[in-house]
Amino acid sequence: MIRLDTAAFERFCGHLEIPSSDEGLVKMGFWPPQRIWAQQVEAALERDVHDIVTLKGSRQIGGTTIADALTLWWEQANAGTQGMMVSDDEDNRDYRRDVILEMNASLPREYRRQIQVNNRGIARWTNGSRLSFKHAGKRQGSSLGRSRGINFLHADELGSWPDQSAISALRASLSQKNPLRLYLWNSTARGIGTPFHDMWKTAEHAVTQRAIFLAWWMDPRRRIERHQEELWDRYGDDEKTEDERLWTAAVFERYGVLIVTEQLAWYRWQLVEQFYGDEVLLAQEFACLPEDAFQAFGEKFISPALVRRLRLALVAAPKPTGLTYEFLDTLDETAERGLHASEPLSSPLGIWEEPEPDGVYVVAGHPAYSSSETAGTYVAHVFRIWPDKMVQVAQYTAEHGAMYQFAWVMLHLSGAYRTFMPAYMILEVAMTGARVLDEIHLLERVGFGLSGRARGNVHDFLGSVRHYYYHRPDQPFQRPMAQEWETSPKNRARALHGLRDTIERQQMEIRSPELIDALANVRQGEEGDADQIGGAKGTSDALVLCAALAVECWLHSAMPDLQGLVAPKHLSHDDPKSAEHRLVQNYLGHMLATGRPPQ
Repeated sequence: MIRLDTAAFERFCGHLEIPSSDEGLVKMGFWPPQRIWAQQVEAALERDVHDIVTLKGSRQIGGTTIADALTLWWEQANAGTQGMMVSDDEDNRDYRRDVILEMNASLPREYRRQIQVNNRGIARWTNGSRLSFKHAGKRQGSSLGRSRGINFLHADELGSWPDQSAISALRASLSQKNPLRLYLWNSTARGIGTPFHDMWKTAEHAVTQRAIFLAWWMDPRRRIERHQEELWDRYGDDEKTEDERLWTAAVFERYGVLIVTEQLAWYRWQLVEQFYGDEVLLAQEFACLPEDAFQAFGEKFISPALVRRLRLALVAAPKPTGLTYEFLDTLDETAERGLHASEPLSSPLGIWEEPEPDGVYVVAGHPAYSSSETAGTYVAHVFRIWPDKMVQVAQYTAEHGAMYQFAWVMLHLSGAYRTFMPAYMILEVAMTGARVLDEIHLLERVGFGLSGRARGNVHDFLGSVRHYYYHRPDQPFQRPMAQEWETSPKNRARALHGLRDTIERQQMEIRSPELIDALANVRQGEEGDADQIGGAKGTSDALVLCAALAVECWLHSAMPDLQGLVAPKHLSHDDPKSAEHRLVQNYLGHMLATGRPPQ
């Protein structure tokens, strides 16, 4: 089994000279974050894991330097290594090449092999190891690694790579059998929706990859000591804020590290005096937790503290069951034989809770490209609802499909979550959504989409649905104007603010990490229009808008019905405990208030 001897590697690093911004050329040493990283790489190799994905969650933490050092060590310790160092652009490629070769030249003779070939594109040592220097470039599409067999890779700053194709091209050239293979994928976060963000999310749960997070709190320099009197007096309060209590508890639970007041004081000082109160920028440059590092810029629609609270609450959420639809010829055949168990992380349909007999549910649907030209995802959310709470119990997401198939998904989920009353359904019917509604109407009128044996029992499907009907907010008592929901510039902001209000009041329990990521990515006024709310840099906000539709249906369609039927999720001492008790209470309350029974 291949291994990394961390002690020997540390001795090797002690002889390297590295460029320092403060002191010029200095001996490298081994900072605690670097030692943690090396130990994590060693542990991964011992488990036969060769892909190392490193999130550099702090500036000046030594993550790039330690990867450069391991590149030199690996090439010279393992004869015949065919390696590649890939930077994000041409300038950084040339800079990294110069630094790595300068580090190599600083080694004593007994710690280095002679370089036989040294040009702009490649270095070759006397032991037959090669290291080529490449860059991902700024254009989409890539041929990185083509016609090369690579068994060592140092890929740097993937967050700035142009697209997934560069990563895919590299992966296609990597050996999967060489026992000496090692692949280092390193980057700062650089936002949600980047190829590196997808890579990190995969590595966190992967079997054959190791995710390593390097945080600012691993660095012993990130402290304000008590003898720094002015700074300590301003920032050394022992009393933590609610947000500080949440993330420090999460750090201790995940990493076993207790954050002390001296570290909190440094973090508070950074926020106020170095980042001018910008929590988003601070979180990206000095992340407390991995998920904090992935930020989008522009005016925040959901605050970073609220996003962090939602993410930390996922720890207590149940694990989902994964299901995949195989769409057969008809809806009833698909419902009967076309649903198969699959891996939860890659399944279109995730189920956190099966329907409860006394539960009431909202099914919200967003067909791909229905609300905007950038919202290209099919999304359906299912929430169990009470008068005071919504809890996510299922989610469907797909990048590809057909409108009739999505109509079947909506009807199937509505049928699955029908209990003592039909599920409430709200569907986005702008643009492509109109075709989905057409499909539902055809099934209602003539049983289109059902097999012959099921067409006579069409009510079995449609009886599961209670449609949402839109009312103008300034005319709540007029007749409904339209079936379902059509997003427009006038009502988009209303729906999204309703979603945010519901989340901030802690009335919505979200169990989907993807939905939380999408919420973190929503920005307001990114292009100068304060009424514009959407995904940062034109990314899809379909998950968010679909959740907003669920809130809209809950507040304006389901809420009036729930008052006499369903007790609040969080009962006070005096609240009735059942629907029967609530009906009796409402009856007696009306008698006392009016002196006559309700009509």
